Amino acid sequence: VRNTGASAGFGVVAESGSTIRLRGVTDISTTGSSSIVVGASGSGSLLDVTSAATITGGARSTGIYLLNGGQVGLGAASVINMQGIGAVGMMVDNTTSTLAGGLTINLTGSGVGNGSTGIVVNRSGSTLSAQNLTIQGDNAALGVMANAGTSVTLTGNNLIRISQNQNAGWYTASSPFLVTATGSINTGFSSTATSAR
Repeated sequence: VRNTGASAGFGVVAESGSTIRLRGVTDISTTGSSSIVVGASGSGSLLDVTSAATITGGARSTGIYLLNGGQVGLGAASVINMQGIGAVGMMVDNTTSTLAGGLTINLTGSGVGNGSTGIVVNRSGSTLSAQNLTIQGDNAALGVMANAGTSVTLTGNNLIRISQNQNAGWYTASSPFLVTATGSINTGFSSTATSAR
């Protein structure tokens, strides 16, 4: 699945209790900035990828966005490649998620602006569990951000390598849906920047 629009688009998103299953070799990408590559929002919504996936996004984009109980199932050893400034590998927002083992998040890109973040766990009550996680890349400014009232559990051999000494930034949903009427991440989302590392 490839979305080659210039900005603010989507790859594959399950919403409103829907289920999407992708079989076999899975490569999902958006080339434009301010995009959501993969997402699920709402209780009962599931995007199920049965094998190892490659997920690729650009500047100020989010690789995987889980919102309000939505779930994305990835095969072990999946890879998220965020190729631009101010990007986020994964956002866990008002959701509990357990990742398949061996996820790698590569944060690359250059230019003026915020650094990129591996994972953000947002809104009180959200939890994330991961095993053998790798976060790395030339634009990595923040590894894992657990906001107030959230929790993150990492087990096994985890590698988080920070390369940038600049603020990280991300978008969070301000409505219960990821897909907006305009198709833009900028409508219905608010931006956050932090100096925490």
